[in-house]
Amino acid sequence: MSTRFRPSKFRHTTAALAKRDQWYPDTRTSTSAPGESELIAASARHVAVGWASAGSIGLLKLSNTGKRAAASVPLIHAHNGDVYDMVFSPHNDDVLATCGEDAAIKVWTIPTDGATGDISNPTESLAGHRKRVACIRYHPSAEGVIASGSIDETIKVWDVSAGVEKLSLTVGAKPHGVAWSYDGALLASSALGIVNVWDPRQQKAVQQGTGHDGSKASRVVWLGSANQVVSAGFSKMRARQIKLWDTRNMSSASVTKTIDSSTGILTPLYDIDTKLLFLAGKGDGVVRCYEITDKKPFYYDLPNFVNDIPSKSICMVPKRALDVMDTEVARLLKLTANAIIPIKYSVPRKSKVKFCDDLYPDTAATEAAISAHQFFKGENAEPVLMKVQPAEDGTFDATAPTQTEAATSAAAAAAEAAAKEAEEEAAPEPELPKLNIVRSSHFRHIGGKQAMRKDCFDNIKVNFSACDQEPIVCSKKYFAVPWQGTGGPLGVFKIDSPMRVPDNLGLIETTSSICDFAFNPFNDDMVVCGQEDGHIRGYTVPEDLYSNRDYIKKNFSTTCLDLTGHMRKVNKVLFHPSAKDVLVTSSVDNTVKVWDIARGCEAISMDMPDQVLSMCFDYRGNQMAGATADRNISMFDLRSRSVTATVEGHQGAKPPRVAWLGNSPRFVSSGFTKGSNRQLLFWDSRNLSAGSLGKVDLGTGSGVYSLMFDEDTNVLFMMPKGEGTVYFYEIVDEAPYAYFLNKYVSPVPAVGMCPLHKTVLDVKDVEIMRVLKLTTSGVDPTSFKVPRTRKDFFQDDVFPETRSTQPTMSAADWLGGADRAPNMVSLQPSGMKPLSQAPALKRKSKYNFEEEVQKGEEEATITKDAVMGKFYQTLTGMVKEDEDAKVDAGGGIGEGCDDDEWSDDGW
Repeated sequence: MSTRFRPSKFRHTTAALAKRDQWYPDTRTSTSAPGESELIAASARHVAVGWASAGSIGLLKLSNTGKRAAASVPLIHAHNGDVYDMVFSPHNDDVLATCGEDAAIKVWTIPTDGATGDISNPTESLAGHRKRVACIRYHPSAEGVIASGSIDETIKVWDVSAGVEKLSLTVGAKPHGVAWSYDGALLASSALGIVNVWDPRQQKAVQQGTGHDGSKASRVVWLGSANQVVSAGFSKMRARQIKLWDTRNMSSASVTKTIDSSTGILTPLYDIDTKLLFLAGKGDGVVRCYEITDKKPFYYDLPNFVNDIPSKSICMVPKRALDVMDTEVARLLKLTANAIIPIKYSVPRKSKVKFCDDLYPDTAATEAAISAHQFFKGENAEPVLMKVQPAEDGTFDATAPTQTEAATSAAAAAAEAAAKEAEEEAAPEPELPKLNIVRSSHFRHIGGKQAMRKDCFDNIKVNFSACDQEPIVCSKKYFAVPWQGTGGPLGVFKIDSPMRVPDNLGLIETTSSICDFAFNPFNDDMVVCGQEDGHIRGYTVPEDLYSNRDYIKKNFSTTCLDLTGHMRKVNKVLFHPSAKDVLVTSSVDNTVKVWDIARGCEAISMDMPDQVLSMCFDYRGNQMAGATADRNISMFDLRSRSVTATVEGHQGAKPPRVAWLGNSPRFVSSGFTKGSNRQLLFWDSRNLSAGSLGKVDLGTGSGVYSLMFDEDTNVLFMMPKGEGTVYFYEIVDEAPYAYFLNKYVSPVPAVGMCPLHKTVLDVKDVEIMRVLKLTTSGVDPTSFKVPRTRKDFFQDDVFPETRSTQPTMSAADWLGGADRAPNMVSLQPSGMKPLSQAPALKRKSKYNFEEEVQKGEEEATITKDAVMGKFYQTLTGMVKEDEDAKVDAGGGIGEGCDDDEWSDDGW
């Protein structure tokens, strides 16, 4: 059905395949499991997968994406035969129920932080079926109640805590799927040619419809609080179809829709909050999406997700685990032959800075509404709901407390409050310290200004999907961006030649996709690229790429450097800050290598625990800090080939960034919390294992913060990707380690930013930073200045000596263990006197206290008679002036006029 002109918040819902670093690769998916089995389930903490060993289930943490060793995955040795279904408890993210060929139903408890070894002993084992159990489902609101369907043609309802069978329903056919109603009062089932709705406590069918006549398994799902169910199966002609039923009258289906003629069993998944129905077939690459309504035509087609990777099974992630700040409304986990691939459904919004609460109604919490005993006694209750939103403390409120936990927490909080109140009453009132409300700083009033359009670059065609790091880098002379096109083209431009770039221009052809790139800090003409094919290629920018100010169509592919040694793509390249010809690279093969580019050879190779996503040198270039894909922050010494310290870092899914804080032992990292809130963490390299020194919460948003630290001013410039704001923080040596200064707001969002070297700044205009801001179609130079009144003097309090572009030592010296401070250079222009030597200004006071006091005393001695006398003098003076202005009427009328100016006709 068409969605045209239909009002709906979800009509534009789109699906996107997650990036590869958010996949769960290297899964040994079961190859022996039959086609009707469901091999994957997810809670807000864990993912369970049918493993290659018969009857085993692999356990993964939902948050641990990225590459891992398959042998390190802990297993549940669940059944003596194939596993047919698995489902997590809606009331406990750590409880998993499974069923299989051995006719048993088993309940497993997984450690909250993830299993560290194999699990063989179930929490509960339920026996009662005589043949294979094909499907199981937890009750949505009663704690510890499970319904199971078996090929012995029965459906049984179990009390898990008691470990006993409570109810048994005779179907008369082999049930392939079961589903509870919203409040759990009714139960739907699908079997060959039959769809039933049961009252389980009365042990009878209240409705029955003619289902799917195909011989393969069918599935059924209840559509939330509506009186509707959807069944998916096959027709007599082996066409896949779905049927929508009104559970109050199932004499015929409300809707019958033929999907296609493929052979894979259809799995329907329904999101109660958004009323979206997802339909995925085994062996397919397509996931269909429909929006369900309670009126005809009952459903509307939404865009399908199409992918060429066939699916073995699929499941839905609970709403409590979604990235709500990215307007993600649903996430499916698609199990393939060797990986789990997340499919994210989101609603496009112009701005994702604020939480879009209209997309997220209250969702099911982990608190059970009633107990199993209450359910079997005849009580019904709808699920307990919770708010879906980021919490105030920056973490996501992922689970609601159980009643016991809530009571315990409330009692503990009350006791703590009473103790605190008693302590405050007993203690004397402390003397409040005198606070300096306005913190003194040279940089409180930093302001930003974008260059005029004539000084900007336009028509820049950047390939944003190519680069894993910053998509723009620069030297004092050039800037470079990865260009659109095949073979990894690189566009290089002269910074002092702004223009609208022509469509045909000379490019550097690098032969492979560019993952990261950097200019040599000691050679403005040399750019090095880390690439998809594992090579590190260097190029000397040729002058003949340009003709005067015009870019000409003349591509260039001659390398001055080609290094090989990494087995997979190179995701990070970084030059040593003070040693000449020392290049450091990291790769997704979990290695970091040091290269002597003058000799063109590998000098050091070091294995890392996981892929290094971001890294930086300390001030002197002796050690490095890095953020790895396992969400840790590490310190490593390349020359000793050792990781000196590791600590848990940002727990969000997006890659963090790190930057060293000048000539200090500290560095900073920017990343995300589990609740998708952005934050800064400060670290002490001397005691990394103690955890972060402090943090700055940066609110919600989807863009990763780029970090640019100015060593001379101790100001941290931060730009979130996809936004137009640059934030300034002054870094200090004591807690809280960072003070917010100001921000520069631009209506044009940035996708990348790189700083120019200090020696090219306009110090006479007190310019402390200049960056090249990359937008979706251009590059805009942006300056940041400090307002000063005496600009005729060199502001030496703002501009100390800065790093020069001359190396301190050679590669051989550094590799041999040398430790030298960087060379420094003064920014003071010749002939300009420093402000510290300027004569003091003689400022006239705007307010003289003694004069004001004397004036007040004089006014206080004035009497009423004096005031009236002064008024009389003023008035008589005005009368006298008026009399003096009168003209003599007798002889002065014609005075001063010539005879011919008179008229005999009068006035």
